[in-house]
Amino acid sequence: MREGFALARPARWAGAAVCGVLVLVEAGWVMRDVGLVGADGLWQVWAGLAVPLGGGPLNTSVVDLALLGLYVGAIGASTRPVATGAFGAVGAVTLLLRAPTVLILGGQWNGRLDIQGQLVLTAAAEVVGAVALLSIAVNRRRVLPGWDPAPPRPAAGVLAGLLLLIVALMTAVWQLDRIYGTGLSDGTQAQPPGFFWRTVTGGYLVNSLLGAPFGWLSWSTAALCAAAGAAALRRTLVARPLGIAVGWLLVPLAVPVIATAKPPAVTVGQFAAGFAVVVAVVVALLLVPRAEGPFSALDESGYGMQYGSTAYDAEATATQDTQTMPAYGNWSSAPPPPGPPPGVAGCLRPPPRRR
Repeated sequence: MREGFALARPARWAGAAVCGVLVLVEAGWVMRDVGLVGADGLWQVWAGLAVPLGGGPLNTSVVDLALLGLYVGAIGASTRPVATGAFGAVGAVTLLLRAPTVLILGGQWNGRLDIQGQLVLTAAAEVVGAVALLSIAVNRRRVLPGWDPAPPRPAAGVLAGLLLLIVALMTAVWQLDRIYGTGLSDGTQAQPPGFFWRTVTGGYLVNSLLGAPFGWLSWSTAALCAAAGAAALRRTLVARPLGIAVGWLLVPLAVPVIATAKPPAVTVGQFAAGFAVVVAVVVALLLVPRAEGPFSALDESGYGMQYGSTAYDAEATATQDTQTMPAYGNWSSAPPPPGPPPGVAGCLRPPPRRR
């Protein structure tokens, strides 16, 4: 039997519940920061235009805004059987962005349930939720005729893939320039030995207590863009949700870089951030699904006649249980129900009950 890509209703409910809990957790920390600096102050801190009183970082950053949007989008996708890709993409992004937070804060935690302890437990819970979403996406798939997601169209997949790979390359060049100080990004000289590694592990440049270090965040974004670009070029079934999730992540990450730009002296990093926003919009337009499969109106049981499509899943039909599709003569003495028009595929209805 072929490998399916649909989720049964209980699995989708479980994934939506996990995303709902993550939404509540993220929203709670955002509201806590609003209570500290106000909504306008929070936006200015997120955009890099101001710093909190005392100079210490807040609990959240634009990364939390991106994650909130991804969780809400995954909840919306859970209403359709093809939510596998959405759960997998959201789980991968969350795991990549929250794993370093657990390591950094957990290594300094004294075991008390103070603010640091709450942050550690929050990051750990998000990592557990990400693993749960990945497990649901990988282990709960099944064959559901008519509900396989359509891959990107050839031209759209190639264009989206190339754009995402360009963003990945530009991000990598920007980070290498910051390490070796070639002067393309901010005109500074090469960083002292070990400085970049400390930015990756959280020694420097952590813009929020829940956020990932700057170096880790930049290289993780480049890796996600490269993975999404490769998936789009190959037109895999995860290309659409992964590309849209990465595109959504690019927009808030580019906000602080663009907001602090000072024309006409635009650096490579600021140009890359603006280009990333344009790419995110274009990729979303290219990868938004137009249809989910040839049988768009089939119910989740796989039954029900659906006309208007010339596609026919012969393998799925051949592997169905023969008890639900008896041969003519086993139903009754009446002739079989009429089939679909010539040249149009359909699915047989379940046999009527005998009186």
